[in-house]
Amino acid sequence: MEGILLQIDLSSVGSLFADWAPFSLISLTITLLIAAIAFMIAEFVQSAHLKAWANDQFKEFGKLAALFICFSVLLFILNVLVVSMIPVDYGSVGDIDTYFNTAQVLSDSALGTCASDKTDMAGMAGYKGLFCSLVYADFKIMKLTSFNYMGTWGIGYYTWYGGKSPNAGMSLLNTAVSTGLQNIARAINILMIQKVLLDFFKTVFALIFPLGLFLRFFKPTSKIGGTILAVAIGIFLIYPVGMIMERKLMENYFTNPSAGISNAAAPYNMEKVVQRIYSIPDPGIPPGYNTLCNPAMSMFIMVGEQNWYLMICPPVCSAICSGPHYAVCMKTCMPTCQKSVYSWYTWVQSSFAYYSWYLPMKSWGEKNTQVYFDSLYGVLPQISQIALIPLVLAFLNIVFTILFIRSLATALGGEPMLPGLERVI
Repeated sequence: MEGILLQIDLSSVGSLFADWAPFSLISLTITLLIAAIAFMIAEFVQSAHLKAWANDQFKEFGKLAALFICFSVLLFILNVLVVSMIPVDYGSVGDIDTYFNTAQVLSDSALGTCASDKTDMAGMAGYKGLFCSLVYADFKIMKLTSFNYMGTWGIGYYTWYGGKSPNAGMSLLNTAVSTGLQNIARAINILMIQKVLLDFFKTVFALIFPLGLFLRFFKPTSKIGGTILAVAIGIFLIYPVGMIMERKLMENYFTNPSAGISNAAAPYNMEKVVQRIYSIPDPGIPPGYNTLCNPAMSMFIMVGEQNWYLMICPPVCSAICSGPHYAVCMKTCMPTCQKSVYSWYTWVQSSFAYYSWYLPMKSWGEKNTQVYFDSLYGVLPQISQIALIPLVLAFLNIVFTILFIRSLATALGGEPMLPGLERVI
């Protein structure tokens, strides 16, 4: 124990008391002055009733001072124990100098990071990394499931239409991945809410703890003062320690070394889950894309056979029928040219349509989709279980904090039946 105490940075421990201790001392000083002034006035006017009240307030001041000292000592001991039991690995995520900082650092490590480059698997850590990995996997699967083709073939007056979605059966996998994304998103929301509450509680404690000491001093407001003190101690002591215990309990269920969570015996390895997700191949650009989206061919088809007839036949027939029988020649040439242009247009369009149909169907239609199922098989249930852990632990932490506040409020003479707490529990 002596070795642990020597390793504690007193300046960092001082930061744990810097925000609220001065205000609390001021509050205690004011209550002491009030009691002292009342005692002097009682002596001056010889008022036994006022003197008795002042003596009672001196006793109340002694209780509040003892509460302040005991709470400060408890914080110091708790800080030493918590900081000493956290591994150095977490130091890469943030500075650990007080137990409150420890709770904040562990919260950040559980949230993790999402790499700016979606292909950077090493930059994916924690729940954010798992979420971004699933988004990338969903994008890859969506390429296959959303691919479909519709073709048109025409010969003369006859036209055939056809369409196919070769990998439409994989849409169920898209649904499963989307469900996993929703579950992980809920876990991230819970972790973010806890992190925001932690920062909020740290700020609020510096105000309500001195206020609770002051209100607890006076008999008319002693009940509300005791309640405020119980709430202050609960949110500053029990809630952050509960968050630390949450993160330690998480190590029993999954390991994620990149996020500072290392436990080889854990049933789930978040990094391996991310690796399995990244093993899903990217189908790439659809085959025949350059042909299907060729600007020249698109323009050719968009012009249409009638416009091609009007652009080709009049000048050609005018050149052929330039003799004396121009009108008779044009009357014969234009229908013949029209049939030739229509046949040419239909042949080019049908050949293009067939090629555009055959190539994607042959390439993507014969793609081994089993690899997508194999990569995600067994991973999606793990993702659901990993996403459930923060929800359960956060709920238990809130319940225990509320129960502690109610019990402590009773001990401090406050109101244990806080409005709405029964509904929360």
